[in-house]
Amino acid sequence: MPAEGFDHQREMPVTPPVSAIPPEVTGSTPGRGRMRDSPVTRVLDLRPADGGDPARHRQRFWVRTRNRLDDQPLLHVCALTYISDLSLASTASLPYRTEATMMISSLDHAVWFHRPCRADEWLLFAQHSTNAAGARGLVNGEFFTQDGKLVASVMQEVLMRPIGPPPERHLPNDR
Repeated sequence: MPAEGFDHQREMPVTPPVSAIPPEVTGSTPGRGRMRDSPVTRVLDLRPADGGDPARHRQRFWVRTRNRLDDQPLLHVCALTYISDLSLASTASLPYRTEATMMISSLDHAVWFHRPCRADEWLLFAQHSTNAAGARGLVNGEFFTQDGKLVASVMQEVLMRPIGPPPERHLPNDR
C-alpha cells in the first residue's frame, strides 16, 4: 500500500464542545491568574474544557485567535506554534501548585504538524505531563479540530523548582 494511503490518528479526548463553554469563565482560565489578565487573552480566545486536573497531570482547553487570520498556511503554523508554548510548562506543575510557588523554565520544545489547520478556528489543546522528577517535567500536547482531526503534536521539557510557599488563594467572598 502506498504511504499516502495511510491515515490514522489518536482519538480526540472526550470534552465538552466549545459551544457549551461560556466565553469567559472567571478563575479557571488555563495558566491560572497569570494568563487570565495578560495581553495573550487580547489576541486569543481560551476556554477551559476541564479546568485542569492535578491528579491526572493534565489540562485541556479550546483556543483560537480572536481575529480572523489571512489564508497563508505559514501564518497559521506560526500562530499554532506560539499557542503551543503558552501552557505546557504549567501542566507539568499542576500537582505541585498547592505545595509551593514554582519557578518554571522551558528547556526544549518541539512541534510536529500532521495536517493543515487554521489557528483562527477552534482547536482543542489537550495536554498531559508524562513525568516529573529531578526538577524536570515532560509534557506532551495535541491539537484537535472540532471534528476530531489531530493536526499537531507537541512536547516540552521544563525545569521546575520551588521558590516559595504556595500563593494565597482568595475565595470570592474573602475581603
